[in-house]
Amino acid sequence: MIAPVKILVSVVIICLAPFFVFAQQFKYTAELDSVVAAGFYTIPVSPSFSAYIKTDLADILIADKNNRWVPHILQAGKTALTADLFSAFPVLQNTITDSGKNLLVIENTKEEGIYNFALFLKNSAVSRMAKLSGSNNQQEWFIIDDNIAISRSYEMKEDEYLQEINFPLTKYRYLKIIVDNRSNDPLRITRAGFFGKPYKQITNYQENPVPAFFQKDSNNYSYIEVRQSNNYQFDKIFLKIGGAKFYEREVQLLIPVLGKGPISARRGKLIGNFKLLSASPAVFELPRTKAPLFFIVIKNGDNPPLKIENVLTQQQTFSLVAYLEQGNKYRLLMTDSLASFADYDLQSFKDSITSLQPLSYKNIQAIKKDTINNTDPGKNRWVWPTIILAAIVLCFFTYRLTTDMNQSK
Repeated sequence: MIAPVKILVSVVIICLAPFFVFAQQFKYTAELDSVVAAGFYTIPVSPSFSAYIKTDLADILIADKNNRWVPHILQAGKTALTADLFSAFPVLQNTITDSGKNLLVIENTKEEGIYNFALFLKNSAVSRMAKLSGSNNQQEWFIIDDNIAISRSYEMKEDEYLQEINFPLTKYRYLKIIVDNRSNDPLRITRAGFFGKPYKQITNYQENPVPAFFQKDSNNYSYIEVRQSNNYQFDKIFLKIGGAKFYEREVQLLIPVLGKGPISARRGKLIGNFKLLSASPAVFELPRTKAPLFFIVIKNGDNPPLKIENVLTQQQTFSLVAYLEQGNKYRLLMTDSLASFADYDLQSFKDSITSLQPLSYKNIQAIKKDTINNTDPGKNRWVWPTIILAAIVLCFFTYRLTTDMNQSK
């Protein structure tokens, strides 16, 4: 008796699957340009495009003229680095202190001295402050720089980033860097070394349209309200600072919560903690965020407020890569809060894709209801009754299966 019930349950599940698969409801679409020849194409995710999708970029699909999904992979823009110019330094100590600080000691093998070195970090979108000291015997240490800003910098691999640290020329045999994590989890430093020549070749960020901003100074704080012209995504912020010549201020970036009242009362979700230093550029990296409105809060203490003269946001460059056929018509589908990453076989062959042609898309437009999954209104009326009926049947046979199993025991 159990075997027939199992078969019926499987049949019901198979019948239900298409309804749940096609339950995705995308809200926007954009027509792709004509495909002049079969091959692999790259479709850029522009700032205007990013305003319609989630920050994980999971709710993008490519569909052909028959509404069939076209496999694609997501490709991040990378900074070209010349690996053969890199010399690794021996790491003598790489630990976490009792106070939660990163402690790294390396040996400088460049007798002629160095003026910078590179740290390789596991995927981290954070900002930290660090101190650098030098020694010739690992007993006596002398400060080199006590205000080093660390943040995610150039991408080497999918989960490893390079942070370049610059300082005056030094010939110390040993270098010690202490990273202050405060109450946060420590960084994971994997290796350190030196690039003998300039290695940065391209940038992997694109700039969003310039936002409008308004500054209000109150109670030893400065509140900067930043409004973007659309719901653009961003993971890097630039500030142009005026006013004081020397400063060191704590900064918070917040996404406001819904509600009324003064700016200080509407502060909401904390996105990042940073530090403004007069000796360092005011450039902050943060987890990819999507918000038309956000606040920058500067703690001035007893100091006069700084003057924010300009605010810019950037987002890391991404593109879709897909194999498209000549003569077929394709379009992009986007904006589905329930969408997740599709599991395409193409991901296993991404390293074999060598030739890519750029392909653009036309204006993004709203999709009329039910034009993607089912164009027959008469059929749509039966979708939910069918699902409910199938669920009842499934529950019934599940009950029968449980009863038969108990009886057999």
